[in-house]
Amino acid sequence: MNLLIATTSFPDKNNDDIAGRFVLSEAMAYALNGINVTVLTPHQPGALPREVIRPQVEVVRFRYFLPARIQCLKTPNKPMYGQRSLLTAVQLPFFLVIFFLQLIKYGLKADIIHCQWTATALLALPCKWLFKKKIVMTVRGSDIRLLPRFLNLFIHAQVDAVIDCYGDSINNNRNKRNFPAHYIKLPLIVELPVSTLPEMPGDMRAPIAVEPEIFKVVYLGRFDRVKIEAGLPILELIDAADIISREHDYRFHIFYIGGGDAAIMADMQQRVDALDLNHCITFLGPKNKVNDYLTFCDLGVGGIAFNAVSQEFACLKKPQLMFAGNHNLETPWKDKVNNLFFRARDVRGLADAMVYAMEDRKRLAKVGTEAHRMMRGYVKDLQDGGADYREAFFKIVNKGKC
Repeated sequence: MNLLIATTSFPDKNNDDIAGRFVLSEAMAYALNGINVTVLTPHQPGALPREVIRPQVEVVRFRYFLPARIQCLKTPNKPMYGQRSLLTAVQLPFFLVIFFLQLIKYGLKADIIHCQWTATALLALPCKWLFKKKIVMTVRGSDIRLLPRFLNLFIHAQVDAVIDCYGDSINNNRNKRNFPAHYIKLPLIVELPVSTLPEMPGDMRAPIAVEPEIFKVVYLGRFDRVKIEAGLPILELIDAADIISREHDYRFHIFYIGGGDAAIMADMQQRVDALDLNHCITFLGPKNKVNDYLTFCDLGVGGIAFNAVSQEFACLKKPQLMFAGNHNLETPWKDKVNNLFFRARDVRGLADAMVYAMEDRKRLAKVGTEAHRMMRGYVKDLQDGGADYREAFFKIVNKGKC
């Protein structure tokens, strides 16, 4: 079987770009199960136009504007929806036309097209109408918020299947009600192996060299306005650190892993400087091998429901701080059982939850173990998860005969 993955985000080691790690996991899982995979994604300055990342997985990064060095719709570790400038407005029509033509070119060679996000599926639909290609889609969340409802309804109705892999959560259940489609339930695919490093990476170890057993908190994720509006404590974590530093004797260090909006990152550094917290907060930037860092943390931050970040922490048995908002309601996440909840934008509550975590590491470790047990009901590794997807794809291609 030949499968085309169409996506606007995919990791790029040449740029330390980790956006779309979950798409990479899916591509690897399909290839492990005998599927020939081509990943079609936009080019960004410094990236290889074509790359074979393992047998049966080829990445094609298409150029959409010349000269290529001024392409700016896709940049490392930033979502395309966050790019707003006169130059991006000029490049967008070219991007849409070139992406559409590339989908036709590579879609003709595919038995099935797996589209990440609804906008990508919209561009791929002519492959179904004109060439009878099967199209499956994974909705990621930002697409539902960004595209008009009528357009999302149309796309859901047109694709052959929508992958339901987000478990029991209020957002997932609402989307299935609001956007009728042929949903197929499949597991989340996660690369389960932990770090192979004998000790923590040097840039993580250096700030805590004097006290390596200090309590370590890791925030993992992109820094952008959408995540802040959703309730993720990108900025509040700094303010909570200030409260703990002033009111408690606990020794801790917060590491931020990720990149994103330059203005937000500047604001974060200004807050750290103003509150004199450089001794306990370090910005590590984006990392290709996040497990090398997560393995050594005591507490994780950045997960929402069953997104890639929450999967990674839970699969490593790391307890997490999560906000008790709509994204995490009606899920199996339970406060002080398999995670620690705090109210969104409640800095005092966030600080209290962090103190609770620091008070008893053995108690906290049990929370992480329970998170791992719960998450194992929703995720599978590359080999087993890929086998489930392969079976579903064959059924779709063969109209249920296989």
